[in-house]
Amino acid sequence: MSAARQGRRCEWFGAEHSSSRRQITKEVLNPDATTFRLDWTCSLIGHLSGLLYPDETRVDFAPDALGRPSKAGSYARAVTHS
Repeated sequence: MSAARQGRRCEWFGAEHSSSRRQITKEVLNPDATTFRLDWTCSLIGHLSGLLYPDETRVDFAPDALGRPSKAGSYARAVTHS
Protein backbone atom coordinates (compact mmCIF):
# COMPACT_ATOMS: atom_id res chain seq x y z
CA MET A 1 0.00 0.00 0.00
CA SER A 2 1.35 3.41 -0.82
CA ALA A 3 0.02 6.93 -0.51
CA ALA A 4 1.12 10.23 -1.96
CA ARG A 5 0.62 13.39 0.09
CA GLN A 6 1.75 16.88 -0.89
CA GLY A 7 3.94 15.45 -3.63
CA ARG A 8 5.75 13.10 -1.24
CA ARG A 9 5.67 9.35 -1.49
CA CYS A 10 5.06 7.28 1.60
CA GLU A 11 5.05 3.48 1.58
CA TRP A 12 3.63 1.34 4.33
CA PHE A 13 5.04 -2.15 4.27
CA GLY A 14 2.38 -3.40 6.60
CA ALA A 15 2.54 -5.45 9.69
CA GLU A 16 4.32 -8.69 10.34
CA HIS A 17 2.46 -11.40 12.18
CA SER A 18 4.86 -13.78 13.81
CA SER A 19 3.08 -15.00 16.90
CA SER A 20 0.83 -18.04 17.17
CA ARG A 21 -2.14 -15.70 17.71
CA ARG A 22 -1.26 -13.72 14.54
CA GLN A 23 -0.54 -10.66 16.64
CA ILE A 24 1.22 -7.73 15.04
CA THR A 25 4.85 -7.73 16.08
CA LYS A 26 6.37 -5.19 13.67
CA GLU A 27 5.18 -2.33 11.48
CA VAL A 28 7.36 -0.56 8.90
CA LEU A 29 6.75 2.87 7.35
CA ASN A 30 8.95 4.22 4.59
CA PRO A 31 8.34 7.95 3.97
CA ASP A 32 10.73 9.56 1.49
CA ALA A 33 13.04 6.51 1.43
CA THR A 34 13.61 6.67 5.20
CA THR A 35 12.58 3.53 7.06
CA PHE A 36 10.80 3.71 10.41
CA ARG A 37 10.09 0.53 12.29
CA LEU A 38 7.69 0.06 15.21
CA ASP A 39 8.09 -3.07 17.29
CA TRP A 40 4.95 -4.20 19.13
CA THR A 41 4.95 -6.34 22.27
CA CYS A 42 1.96 -8.24 23.58
CA SER A 43 1.06 -9.68 26.96
CA LEU A 44 0.76 -13.41 27.48
CA ILE A 45 -2.98 -13.20 26.84
CA GLY A 46 -2.60 -11.18 23.64
CA HIS A 47 -3.09 -7.56 24.66
CA LEU A 48 -0.85 -4.83 23.28
CA SER A 49 1.57 -4.09 26.10
CA GLY A 50 4.15 -1.84 24.49
CA LEU A 51 5.67 -0.17 21.46
CA LEU A 52 9.32 0.42 20.62
CA TYR A 53 9.92 3.43 18.37
CA PRO A 54 12.85 3.92 15.94
CA ASP A 55 14.65 6.22 18.39
CA GLU A 56 14.57 3.38 20.98
CA THR A 57 11.80 5.07 22.97
CA ARG A 58 9.72 2.39 24.66
CA VAL A 59 6.12 3.10 25.60
CA ASP A 60 4.58 0.57 27.98
CA PHE A 61 0.81 0.33 28.22
CA ALA A 62 0.36 -2.07 31.18
CA PRO A 63 -2.96 -3.46 29.93
CA ASP A 64 -5.64 -4.45 32.42
CA ALA A 65 -7.53 -7.77 32.26
CA LEU A 66 -9.71 -6.42 29.44
CA GLY A 67 -6.72 -5.24 27.39
CA ARG A 68 -7.25 -1.55 28.06
CA PRO A 69 -4.08 0.45 28.70
CA SER A 70 -3.54 1.67 32.26
CA LYS A 71 -0.69 3.97 31.23
CA ALA A 72 1.24 5.16 28.17
CA GLY A 73 4.83 5.08 29.33
CA SER A 74 5.73 8.26 31.18
CA TYR A 75 3.31 10.27 29.03
CA ALA A 76 0.12 9.21 30.82
CA ARG A 77 -0.10 7.36 34.13
CA ALA A 78 -3.02 6.08 36.23
CA VAL A 79 -5.37 5.91 33.25
CA THR A 80 -8.94 5.03 34.18
CA HIS A 81 -11.78 3.73 32.04
CA SER A 82 -15.49 4.24 32.64
